[in-house]
Amino acid sequence: MRRIDDIKMEQYIDSHPELYPNDSMRAKVRNFIYKLATISYDTMLEFPLDIGTDIIKPDDYLELMNDLKWDFIPEISSGTSNKLVLMRAITENGICDAVNSKVSYYNNFEYWKKNRWDVVKPNITVVVHPFDGEIYAQLTNLSTSYDVFVHGAMEVPDISRQKYFFPETDYTTVEFLALEILTSDDARGYNRATKWSNIYTVL
Repeated sequence: MRRIDDIKMEQYIDSHPELYPNDSMRAKVRNFIYKLATISYDTMLEFPLDIGTDIIKPDDYLELMNDLKWDFIPEISSGTSNKLVLMRAITENGICDAVNSKVSYYNNFEYWKKNRWDVVKPNITVVVHPFDGEIYAQLTNLSTSYDVFVHGAMEVPDISRQKYFFPETDYTTVEFLALEILTSDDARGYNRATKWSNIYTVL
């Protein structure tokens, strides 16, 4: 939930005395930047419109958020041989950090800034077997309160998905149960027939 580095913000304001000449204007731009950093589908109606486009151009919003961002560097560890990769992405829930996502790179600031359209080699998906026993993945030293979304590697968090809020002082454990589903031979035969029917319909 912490998006902006207070020191970086004060340095930014101090470096533009012509835009923010007094305490009133400085307070107004602080509020604007904080609201901009936490804007999401849910908070759009609360967004302040009292900063003119001559002061901060809308085209510069994303770059400003990137320049003033608070460096979120948690410690990551795992009970598997797979590597956990953290990637920052822009979503309708605001700025998020995804773990081992295969699509978040396309919503990353650096990708957008370079106007890239190429396909990126995806991160490795963490795969475990029910016989592996207890497997864990830890993100520690978060130093901020946070929302958690649980979704697939090819998905992004959206407003229709349930989220879990945790205060800064909480230590959170999320456990998943692996369920193995077997299909009978009769059902397999039916699935093959359905598959061919769908292909025929598409053609």
